[in-house]
Amino acid sequence: MHQRVISEMYRIIDVYFHVTDLNALLKTFVKDKISEGGSIWSDFTINCHHMLGGGSPDIYAAAAQTELIILSLDIMDDLQDQDNSDKPWMTCDRTYALNAIIAFLMASIGEISQNKATHMTEVLQLIARSINGQHRDLNHSVATENDYITMVQEKSSSLIHLSFCMGYLGLEECDPAILAHINEIAQYVGLAAQLNNDTRDITRIDQKNDILQKKKTLPILYLLKQSEDKFPPLHQYYNGLITREELIELKFEYQQYINESGCIEYAKTIQFLFANKAEELLESLPIDSPWKDKLKETVMAAVG
Repeated sequence: MHQRVISEMYRIIDVYFHVTDLNALLKTFVKDKISEGGSIWSDFTINCHHMLGGGSPDIYAAAAQTELIILSLDIMDDLQDQDNSDKPWMTCDRTYALNAIIAFLMASIGEISQNKATHMTEVLQLIARSINGQHRDLNHSVATENDYITMVQEKSSSLIHLSFCMGYLGLEECDPAILAHINEIAQYVGLAAQLNNDTRDITRIDQKNDILQKKKTLPILYLLKQSEDKFPPLHQYYNGLITREELIELKFEYQQYINESGCIEYAKTIQFLFANKAEELLESLPIDSPWKDKLKETVMAAVG
């Protein structure tokens, strides 16, 4: 993450939150985010801005706002899924973590409204769309592959769209056709990146495993189609006939079933198709700029 983005994140916290322990807690959460290494979100915002001909020194503040919005939603996701137990927002008082979500969102929106008030509707709509997708994930309403695609487009692709959007807000002469093209790229990037995560998570036997939470990701939907015959405990777990503990006791048989099922290969194939489509769309952008190459690098890193 760029040092100027980090400085802007801390500046925003200092501007909005004067209560000493709240200020310190929010900075602890930001430090944890930074410790993860590079972040695609601010890179998307900065690279998109420069690719479209922008040169505003305020782009680092916009990138910081992107990071804080995403961090707030990451915290919300962890609290809802009850995983990532080593994160500081999972080890502090739950009420403080909830306050931090509101703090990051409100401060970011406050900053955006000062400089790009006319674009607030688009930003808020994208955040709301992501929350709609998150709720689809939480209420287990995904039953088909089409349901999964819809959920991911709302939950994940909208946030890629948001990070691009934060890069072009305020640019005066952006071709609407190019912006539509960029936002189409966001849809495929979000799908490929989520599939990359879902394929990785299915092989884990811990709290990050989507099966333990009875989610229905694309690889899990593939597994469930054959589980009644080939691995009945999975079918039984999803239907409430055995407990989580009973399923975990079968972890070796479970891992063998996954390895032999073809679900990983299937999901990786779909992921490749989405990633390839995102790359093709990027290549076809009628823009000649080294920043397009930088954006492409960030996109390809995100989609695995």
